[in-house]
Amino acid sequence: MKFEKKYSIQEFANMCHTTKDTLFHYHRMKLIKPSINESNHYREYTSEHLLTFHRIALLKKSGCTLEEIEDYLYHRNANTLPTILEESHVRLNQKLLEAQRAVQQLNRIEEAIIYAQTPKNAAPHVEIWTEPRYLVTTPIDEADFIYDEADITCLCSHIDYCETIPTADAFPIGNTLPNLSLSMELYSHAFFSFSKEPFDSDRCQVLEPGKYLCSLHIGCLDFIQHSIESLAQYAFDNNILPIGNLYVCNLIDAFTVFDRNDFVTWLFSRIE
Repeated sequence: MKFEKKYSIQEFANMCHTTKDTLFHYHRMKLIKPSINESNHYREYTSEHLLTFHRIALLKKSGCTLEEIEDYLYHRNANTLPTILEESHVRLNQKLLEAQRAVQQLNRIEEAIIYAQTPKNAAPHVEIWTEPRYLVTTPIDEADFIYDEADITCLCSHIDYCETIPTADAFPIGNTLPNLSLSMELYSHAFFSFSKEPFDSDRCQVLEPGKYLCSLHIGCLDFIQHSIESLAQYAFDNNILPIGNLYVCNLIDAFTVFDRNDFVTWLFSRIE
């Protein structure tokens, strides 16, 4: 007579690349029910348990909870599995979209850091943008100094709204200010973030291709007025006429560094 090989809980855990605690938990939930050796009262596992474990692992990876798996195992038949798999497919696709969105956001943050750390971008200079750039904007109800504490409610609303736009990245976040020629008026009237594509909303602002006057402010926002005045002076000395808003965008902030003196803020304005 051929006897089926049995494995101790430690052997079985090693085979499944899991822990004894996990197997104890599965036993308590009756997901995997090992036999009990009558002589020593130890749990014993077989190849059938191995198949069950890997089916459970697959369903967990697909997004099923242990409670859902338990319900399936106790009521499984040829009709219930396709339903479970269909629901799992929807969950996996959602997770995939969320992962792609996270990668998109991290890439945007990485690009911002690289721009902030490029020495030639620090001093006032003119850039020629050959492609349009799209902004997600959120008006600020009451204009505030850009270096004051942000309106948290409005900021949260802006971030939440960005999450509803598939091509938008909430970070980095910036503020729009009046025309650079009015550099003493440091009042912000909107938050903005970037979107890779245009979207159908009055909150989509298009920065058309053309010339932009740019510089970087290094340090905390308390002293950003000096950098804005330097940018305005550069425009005056070079007969450059800024048009439209001044945009102030946080490239390196508390998310990246501890010291506020290491913050880097991007200033840019469309010019004729």
